[in-house]
Amino acid sequence: CTFRPPGFAQDDSVVDVARRLRMNTVLATRGNDMFTRDPNAVADYALDGIAPGDILLLHQVDHSAEALPEILGGLRDRGLRSVPVARLLGGRLGRSR
Repeated sequence: CTFRPPGFAQDDSVVDVARRLRMNTVLATRGNDMFTRDPNAVADYALDGIAPGDILLLHQVDHSAEALPEILGGLRDRGLRSVPVARLLGGRLGRSR
């Protein structure tokens, strides 16, 4: 089971509680869809300098949904693709550490 701390805010107590609940804390390496409502700007930022292993944070909002086709096409153009976090991390999710 995965957990992303709201606002990426975490301290020792958050990490400890997540660990006791057997949750894997996963942080994004990229994301800015809450700072702009322009789907083109969301896609441009998501794709600028994206690298294998990056985790892109997108919220369930219209402008992010509208940016998805451009983001997914841009990933394909770069030889990259979207995969579930568990696959990205080598299947380690779901196991306690």
